[in-house]
Amino acid sequence: MLIGHFKNDNRANPTLVIEHIVAETEKNIEKMTGRKVKLVAYEVKKSIY
Repeated sequence: MLIGHFKNDNRANPTLVIEHIVAETEKNIEKMTGRKVKLVAYEVKKSIY
């Protein structure tokens, strides 16, 4: 499964990856509970390599 398309970057963009995971989680919770949810309050800290 392809998580996303990142052009001009060899590394995946962590913010996009997290946003994708959040979106998937929201869909799964909605399926289980029948309620629409919005997950917020996540923060991405840039790490220095």
